Amino acid sequence: MSTDSLFRVQTFAYVSAEYGGPTALAVRSKFIAIGTANGSVLIYDHFQALRTVLHPTMKGGIGAAIPVTSLDVSESIDWLVVGHMDGRICLW
Repeated sequence: MSTDSLFRVQTFAYVSAEYGGPTALAVRSKFIAIGTANGSVLIYDHFQALRTVLHPTMKGGIGAAIPVTSLDVSESIDWLVVGHMDGRICLW
């Protein structure tokens, strides 16, 4: 059995073009959150399907967003906290 049939490998080339490269990662039982260089957070399910994109609302709009430096999820998985390079914290 080939391992190619077991795993789907996905590149981030298309994601990097729109959201910037990946900068942080949080993995939980129901989803994977990836922080990006433009300050957005991409939420994937474990089947590699993009479920939502979180864009921080910051002074100057999305284009002024600062890279994500850290991500964490509450134990209940109800809350996602996102730390940005400039010290800002977003709670989703």
